[in-house]
Amino acid sequence: MKLHDHLTDTLDRIDQTGPDLDRLTTTARIRGGALRRRRATGLSVAAGVAALALTGGLFAGLSGSEGSVPLASDPGRTGAPVVTPDLDGPRAATTGQSAVLALRWALDQQRPGAATELAGQLFATGGDYYVELHWADADGLGSSLVGLNVQHGRGMHVDSCAEITAWCRVSTLSDGSQQTEYDETDPVPDGVGRRRVVDLLRPDHLRIVATSTNGFEQAGGVWDLTRTSPPLTFGDLEAITRQPIWGDTLPVAFVEAGEHMTDYRDINDHGGWIGGNS
Repeated sequence: MKLHDHLTDTLDRIDQTGPDLDRLTTTARIRGGALRRRRATGLSVAAGVAALALTGGLFAGLSGSEGSVPLASDPGRTGAPVVTPDLDGPRAATTGQSAVLALRWALDQQRPGAATELAGQLFATGGDYYVELHWADADGLGSSLVGLNVQHGRGMHVDSCAEITAWCRVSTLSDGSQQTEYDETDPVPDGVGRRRVVDLLRPDHLRIVATSTNGFEQAGGVWDLTRTSPPLTFGDLEAITRQPIWGDTLPVAFVEAGEHMTDYRDINDHGGWIGGNS
């Protein structure tokens, strides 16, 4: 059984109350996503949009309540505000905007680059969310998609390498988290589409999946290849998934900054997508 079929069957048997993935991913495929890849990585909401009509533009000097930190314009990066959170300070309910800003911050902790075209989806009733951005790594080799999915134990965690044909490793971390790292490859006429994945299941049953690609996947399994390999290493993705910030709340600086974002695309309820923040 292929990985896609195995995970689909697992979801059908285990989670009868979660989001309708068949409805979501059918729409995602039409709008530039990929059904097989979204299922394989277990993303709980429609993702993989190849080209989102977003505006750039940084904003600076935003002030907020206690625990928030001013934003700063960064001439080396465009399209996303730079937020410096107080990790030990107050937290607020996660939004799609705050989650993608947190992803951008987590990326900045690993490597230099430019984040643009920020997008996301929050499943309001269950608290699951998916966010993504276009990442132009400082290596100058091309922009590609970086994504993050957070789920509340929906039984889709990849805990075995048995059905993964590319490189794969399963390990148990010191805190009891189960971590699976693997590569997905998709041969196309002009090369190979690659997705690097780290799938972490924490002891509190929160699942965090981080992905990095070497381009943008289009409808019908077509890839717009921009690089020979994903810019983020497994170590980068591991560090992102292990950040303790992920959950139903985030440091308040992300949430307050998200309220003022102009360069965010909400993957909302158009043609069968679950509506998120508006």
